Amino acid sequence: MAKAKVTDETLKRAGLLDKLLEQAEEAEEAAKRHKATFDLPKKLIEAVKEIAKEERVSRSDVAAWALAELVRAYRRGEVDWTECRDPVARSPWADWRLRIGEL
Repeated sequence: MAKAKVTDETLKRAGLLDKLLEQAEEAEEAAKRHKATFDLPKKLIEAVKEIAKEERVSRSDVAAWALAELVRAYRRGEVDWTECRDPVARSPWADWRLRIGEL
């Protein structure tokens, strides 16, 4: 059986070229988004997954919303970590480690 050659002209006629180019642009934009990776306790990751599933939103949105709430509270002077921080023995960038506690 002969293989059909797929060309730009074939894709244009099928109306697919514009769609493929649009998808490629969207993928490129998505790759440019700011992403961050954090070491989080498994129980916290699972809790975020659970919330996202129950609320039918993305895990990223749950995490972003929670972090934004923390930043707003911190800026208002409402965050006090004195009761949950422990000194870190060997870290060039942190003096304290925060205990998460039970969820």
